[in-house]
Amino acid sequence: AARFAPSLRVHVHRGAGRGAVLADLGPGDVLVASYDVVALDITELEPIRFATLVVDEAQALKNAASLRAKAVARITASWRIALTGTPIENRLSELWSIFAIVHPGLLGTWEHFRERFARPIERDHDHARLSVLSRLVRPFVLRRKKEEVATDLPPRLEITRMLELSDDERALYEAERRRALEAFATST
Repeated sequence: AARFAPSLRVHVHRGAGRGAVLADLGPGDVLVASYDVVALDITELEPIRFATLVVDEAQALKNAASLRAKAVARITASWRIALTGTPIENRLSELWSIFAIVHPGLLGTWEHFRERFARPIERDHDHARLSVLSRLVRPFVLRRKKEEVATDLPPRLEITRMLELSDDERALYEAERRRALEAFATST
């Protein structure tokens, strides 16, 4: 904020006495809070009308039933944006959860979304439904590759370090390796 918007006043909402800051918020103020603090203080935050809600690392809200996601969804804001490099890590429900916060109603209720998209795509690998979902969310998703936005970063450096395991560590490693192979063999 200091570099790109120096006129904004940034308030970090944490620690004892954090409620005092809320009473003095106004235009040009930015409130920064962790998801856990938002969940703790949602009763005080909910009546405040924010101009913008920025949900950073939005994958932290991938479970719509979590206290965090429920609390953030209760924040009133005229404009909302979610930032994440991984909008979907495991299931389409994660995408639905993020959209339920930043664009409530776009994807319908969870039950509707599950029947229309999640089940057909995840269970049946329905490419037509996936295409429909992709077209629906495309106007709201801006995807950039690292090469496009981080040209000043140095190239990734990979370092391989060989480690000597103790006898106990080697036995544990070998047991886990065998367990994984057996699990894989029975799942295919």
